[in-house]
Amino acid sequence: MTLTTTQPVRTVTIGVDTHSLVHHAAAIDQDGRKLGDQQFPASL
Repeated sequence: MTLTTTQPVRTVTIGVDTHSLVHHAAAIDQDGRKLGDQQFPASL
């Protein structure tokens, strides 16, 4: 007997907003829940 299990597919959307001084990245899932966001200096 073969038992196969599958994990539900989860879609994640990532966006980056770039500016001259700061870049901002954010991630949300398929239900619109924020998974995280972070700002980074544009000099990195």
